[in-house]
Amino acid sequence: MAPDPIEPNTVGVLCPECAEPMTPLFTSMVCERCDAEARGVFVGWIVWRSRPPGSQEYVFRRPADAKKWRRAQGLGDFPIRRISTESQIRWRQSGGSLKELELADRLFEIYPDVRYPPGENRAHLA
Repeated sequence: MAPDPIEPNTVGVLCPECAEPMTPLFTSMVCERCDAEARGVFVGWIVWRSRPPGSQEYVFRRPADAKKWRRAQGLGDFPIRRISTESQIRWRQSGGSLKELELADRLFEIYPDVRYPPGENRAHLA
């Protein structure tokens, strides 16, 4: 005998009081940047050139800043990627030929995942 098809909206969690299926409720929202910083995790954006782990990169506050820098450097084929770090990122305004970019006050070592030695100014792809 074939098993009964799974009914839509069926959940695998049962009420501890009456054993009826429970309905999930999604009643909150989070801001990845603000809520992450409140937990001690900081985010930024880089032009990901797939360089060796630990290579130093500019970190930008917003994707638009990274895109503007990428265009000016002729790196249009490389993606913009979000990074995450436990090091606080101090932001500054650019002072070079590209005005109005907000970027980290120093370069960060970028790693492809969370497996890297602890230290200041180290981040991983998020």
